[in-house]
Amino acid sequence: MSEKLGSFSEGEEEQAVAYFEQFIAKGSILATIEMAEYLQDKGDNSCSLRWMEEAERAIGPEDFDSLLYLSEAFRRGLGAGTAKERYFRAFDLKERVAEAGHLAASREMIVNYAHGLNGAAKDPDRAIYWLRKAAALNDERRSRFFGTKGLITYGGNVQLRLTPMDRNPAIRRRQSTPTQPSLPKS
Repeated sequence: MSEKLGSFSEGEEEQAVAYFEQFIAKGSILATIEMAEYLQDKGDNSCSLRWMEEAERAIGPEDFDSLLYLSEAFRRGLGAGTAKERYFRAFDLKERVAEAGHLAASREMIVNYAHGLNGAAKDPDRAIYWLRKAAALNDERRSRFFGTKGLITYGGNVQLRLTPMDRNPAIRRRQSTPTQPSLPKS
């Protein structure tokens, strides 16, 4: 959204900023974060940091959308701290949202821990924890995946095994029946 503000003429840009300010006055966390990004793009880092701090203070513990948006803002370089600190802070926020029962964030944690992505250590036990959490949230796809085909053991260590169908939804759509995958044509 900040890029759009920068492409307006000066008068239009002022109107757009005024529009953001109206939403901020009504409590919009997204507008607050966008204002921080706009100011950072303009080179006003101290004001940008103040807007980010305001956004963090205003977010309620169960405002998942705003917490996820804040997490992405940290990833984009907004907020205080080093890039590495913001990166891990973003991950911690997403994990907090997942822990609170947000299904999409739980699914992301499965992949993060199974493959060691986005700041998570590769940790099959933690991936299984998130798989169970997603299944408990009535995630039918993960419940099916949690069956014996999704878990394997090597030397007593439980690990995730992604089937081609789990890795690529296009394969799942090409299946002729749920139990018989279509093979690629040679």
